Amino acid sequence: MLKNIVKIICGIFDFIIIISLSLLIYIEPFKILLVFIISSVIYFIVNESVSILKKNRLNRLYTFKYDKRKNEYELQYNPAFGFHWINKQSFLKLRKDAISQLKQRFTNPTIIGITMTLNKININNNLNIIHTYSRLIRVIAIIPNSILTITNLRNLFTFSLSYKLIRIIFLNKLHKFKY
Repeated sequence: MLKNIVKIICGIFDFIIIISLSLLIYIEPFKILLVFIISSVIYFIVNESVSILKKNRLNRLYTFKYDKRKNEYELQYNPAFGFHWINKQSFLKLRKDAISQLKQRFTNPTIIGITMTLNKININNNLNIIHTYSRLIRVIAIIPNSILTITNLRNLFTFSLSYKLIRIIFLNKLHKFKY
């Protein structure tokens, strides 16, 4: 029954994406941005719902997704309450906690993370880049990554939001890291 509910939710999400993409041909450019933002918010809500149903929530910041084809566990930054306040030290502690939970739950898991906002932190922590995505995929990933950056209220109140958004839009590449 749980699988059927997840399939229905994913089917609804796929339908919304197909409709959104088909509307891109007919609407004005500023409305395109609105469609992507709404699609991203819907994605976060669906992702959180699926995480609750499948019990994939690791802590208040992280969920995971299992890819059967590659036998990999993808660590996903998906704050449970939308808007949040997190600094670098707390973030790293919660990520380390999430990775250790995955290692306890599964035997010898391959844990990966796909990011464009945490490249500098990951490289400084000696994590290996195993793939760099194309420019097209990077452009698609800009909106959800920007939303995640905006929902961290610490970025707004420490006046680093504009700097981080400029880095996301113009500088950062989309990398896959192995933890």
